[in-house]
Amino acid sequence: MRAKAILGLQVGVNEVSLVHQAFRSLMRKLHPDRIGNCPKAAQAIDLLQEAKQLCEKAFSQLQPPNPPQGLSSTVLCAAPGRRRIRLDWTPDMNSLAAPVRRYLVAALDPAYGQALTITVLEPEYNETLKRFTTIEELTTYDLAEEELSKLPSFFQQAHGIIRVAAENEVGQSSWSSIQLTFSRMVVSSVCKLSRKEEKPKRLAPSGPAVSSRERRDFEATAHSLRDQGGELCAWLRKQSKALLSGWLKSQGWPTTGSKDELVDRVAFAVGAVSKVK
Repeated sequence: MRAKAILGLQVGVNEVSLVHQAFRSLMRKLHPDRIGNCPKAAQAIDLLQEAKQLCEKAFSQLQPPNPPQGLSSTVLCAAPGRRRIRLDWTPDMNSLAAPVRRYLVAALDPAYGQALTITVLEPEYNETLKRFTTIEELTTYDLAEEELSKLPSFFQQAHGIIRVAAENEVGQSSWSSIQLTFSRMVVSSVCKLSRKEEKPKRLAPSGPAVSSRERRDFEATAHSLRDQGGELCAWLRKQSKALLSGWLKSQGWPTTGSKDELVDRVAFAVGAVSKVK
């Protein structure tokens, strides 16, 4: 970076021909016929020659990075319309000649028949952390259905393919791919929650007891909203956490977690109960 700055090159430049062009241009300005007797001219020329050699060496050895390793996914929310999936991977940092500068995340949308880039992750200032993030920290991305309006068909299919690639000044790595199974997201999430509930825990009181009549009325309204295509989740968020927990408990579902988690769980359960009935 220092050598590029001395030569007046842009950060993204990686061609040796541009290095030579910048070097010749600056050397012409330092010619004795133009500047006369300048005591510091020799020092400036030495700096230019050193910068030229450093850039030539770096650019001749630089290679495209290797693809990300161990690409995996974790379902954070499986409610239709609000699905959120966390992607994780491990960077390949074994080669100094193939540094990673940024990551590309793409989704294969059947409506387009090709992978479209969702986001580009590169080091930048993080307002939350109040500092610049490094490329080593950029190994995770939350895929949110609500933020993918340009890919309307992606979550409507049974399976979706996500690709992640690394990139630097020279080029891009090959893609690392993972297949997401949307049709089994609800089951997977329920199973994980059920295993978490195997050990009994002492829970703080969640509120006043819920009567059986309140649970019946709650279930009837929830099914009505679901069957009529109403805003089930919006209505559930207005209900008390105690009512959500009470109904889930009556159906044999886990009752721990935040209110948003309980809302998602009730939405799952209402769908499952309706199918059984």
